[in-house]
Amino acid sequence: MPQAVKAHLRNDQGCDMSARETIADVAHRFCLTHRTLRFWEAKGLLTPYRREARGRRTYTAEDCQRIAAIVDGQKLGLTLEEIRDALTADNALQLSEERLGELKAAAVAAAEECAARLRRIDEVGTAGSRTVRVMPETPAQVAANTARPARAPLRMVR
Repeated sequence: MPQAVKAHLRNDQGCDMSARETIADVAHRFCLTHRTLRFWEAKGLLTPYRREARGRRTYTAEDCQRIAAIVDGQKLGLTLEEIRDALTADNALQLSEERLGELKAAAVAAAEECAARLRRIDEVGTAGSRTVRVMPETPAQVAANTARPARAPLRMVR
């Protein structure tokens, strides 16, 4: 069984320890929408503290640490189910070395694809003012481009 690796979170975006923050404050702090926070709540990833008479959601510093862990998990490319399974009691993500290796391999592949695209852009850019026909480089790209349906031109209707 692979040894578990624990990724501790930075608390630089955490909420004030003494105060409870509203959903608007937390959404703004993490560049999220209210709807995203409510969705995570519905999926069981988050449980806001409700103490106001009107039933408003308020978040503690611990909730903010959990939100930061969810955001970090999404940046790693984890699904919400994987994030829920990987979250520990102290709001850290705990992933196996095997899963971290898979995530790293996916990131390397994406970086190589971007590098190839940049090289192709440079080739097109150095062609000067003449018109250059850009052809896909791999069979997968050819298949992806031929699978797209042609769009009809838009016409103005009166």
